[in-house]
Amino acid sequence: MTRRWRRGVALAGLAVSLWATACTSTVDGTAVRPDAAPSAVAGVLTERDLDAVLLDSAEIAALLNSPDIEVTDEIDEMTDTSADVSHPECLGALYTAEDPVYESTGYTAVLTRLASEPGDDNEHWVEESAVLVPTAEDAEQFVERSAREWDDCAGRQVSISDGEEWFDWELDAVVRDGGMVSQQSTILDSIDWQCQHTVVSVSNLIIEASVCAERIHDEATTVVAEMIAKASARTR
Repeated sequence: MTRRWRRGVALAGLAVSLWATACTSTVDGTAVRPDAAPSAVAGVLTERDLDAVLLDSAEIAALLNSPDIEVTDEIDEMTDTSADVSHPECLGALYTAEDPVYESTGYTAVLTRLASEPGDDNEHWVEESAVLVPTAEDAEQFVERSAREWDDCAGRQVSISDGEEWFDWELDAVVRDGGMVSQQSTILDSIDWQCQHTVVSVSNLIIEASVCAERIHDEATTVVAEMIAKASARTR
């Protein structure tokens, strides 16, 4: 079983280990992705599209104006961090590609990329995921359900464990922009360190991104907008 670090950047003025060591276990089972090529059926995305929809290092660096940022890991399976969250019902508001959140969707493939600047004191932490589900209706229903669940968590304080300590985060109000659903969260030990999580559907694909940095300004929405453009181009 593999491991990966989540939302894990060093916080300004705090110990490097703070939240930077939030790690999760992945769900067993590894999918083998075919080479990237356009979908065989117009309007329907397939597993081969996932790699092309996610952003690479250069694209992320340009969008976030951070030339040193680079993709550090790629995971083609769901994770399960529910044991490390004080309110598991808010798991989907905090993280992308979580198995307990997606287990009822009938998802068939997932691909997640993590990106950050080199070293421990990162300016950004980026997590982008693309999840394939059977139909466009399934994808739309997931986004609507996510909006309701995230809204139920708005204004709440949720504690997250790094395996040794618990750290408190506060979730803000849900924001809708067209089909996109976004929510910002702030770690209570550092009012400047924030994350934004955005989800949207394109055809039968669910797209998510979470970006953490000092004083977030719609960075996750910016990443998702670029992913939407790439996914839409492959449905024609």
